[in-house]
Amino acid sequence: VAFSSVAFNGVGDAFAAADRRGHVYIFHVATNFYAVVAREPACAPLGGLSFTHCEPEQLLCASRCTIRVFSAETHSLVTTLQGHRSEVQAVKVCGAQLLALTQSLDAVILWDVRGWTKRRVMKASSSLLGVALSPEGEFCGMLQSGSRVALWRTSSATLDRELSAERPSLLGARLTLLAIGRKYVVAAGCGETLVVWNLHRDPAVFVESCSPVLALQLATWDAGMSKTVARGGASPSEGAYF
Repeated sequence: VAFSSVAFNGVGDAFAAADRRGHVYIFHVATNFYAVVAREPACAPLGGLSFTHCEPEQLLCASRCTIRVFSAETHSLVTTLQGHRSEVQAVKVCGAQLLALTQSLDAVILWDVRGWTKRRVMKASSSLLGVALSPEGEFCGMLQSGSRVALWRTSSATLDRELSAERPSLLGARLTLLAIGRKYVVAAGCGETLVVWNLHRDPAVFVESCSPVLALQLATWDAGMSKTVARGGASPSEGAYF
């Protein structure tokens, strides 16, 4: 059975994987051991999979409107998170801030990892297509229709700024992928264009890709250099870097 989602823990010695039957596994690399931690209905698509990247390490698994939290060590259920009225589409975590984020079509909920209490509930003015956290967790980016990105401050749940891609060819485009670094915000989706915003300059930059983008990751090093990895095309291993 093919796996549909994979996520690594904070130190890289374990990873979680979900298959198309709805089973969720935790694999321990050093001991070559795995355990099944959840069996979701096959008809219920997995909305997100992520480790907390802080001690004690836990795994978030979203299905329909519910997020379940499992212990990475004992594989037991820790708690169940509720609050979304529509299916959860993404789960993001910033271990340094002890912050987790879950996104549905109409809302983003920020959770405190220490006790799994709600920090904030942020409603969207239009349908949410994607979401991302900055590396230090100070910003939450919400990708909305019309090729717009709303940047919110997680500490106060206040809108910091809104970024737009003012390009006629993108007005009807469906951007669904979002990544935030210390300096750049990058969006992509059903098309062959990457939209890049420099947080210190207003206009967006458009980078043409040779094929539709399937996955997006923005990595930042301490030296201040950022690199965007956009994966797509016929071969899953092909990527574009800049």
